[in-house]
Amino acid sequence: MSAIVRVGQLNSTTINPNNYALIRTLLMDLNQAADMVKASVMAVFLLLSVPGSLSRSYVMLVLSELRKGGYVTIEKGKLVSMTSLPEKL
Repeated sequence: MSAIVRVGQLNSTTINPNNYALIRTLLMDLNQAADMVKASVMAVFLLLSVPGSLSRSYVMLVLSELRKGGYVTIEKGKLVSMTSLPEKL
């Protein structure tokens, strides 16, 4: 199932969608997608497209911390590579 399709499902099933767990799940789904999909989907846009759930500043903070920790590589807003993400940030 694509990360874009899962956004609506996760938004409706997550008790507190304004959290790291939602971002982590969406990034893991995007990472499992085909390379062609990853190349066409901007990770930042995907995370910010969850209606009313995640603030831009929170998403950017989480992505920044994940980059600093060496967990993700994002270039021009697109997910290039990702290692195993920590359960908690």
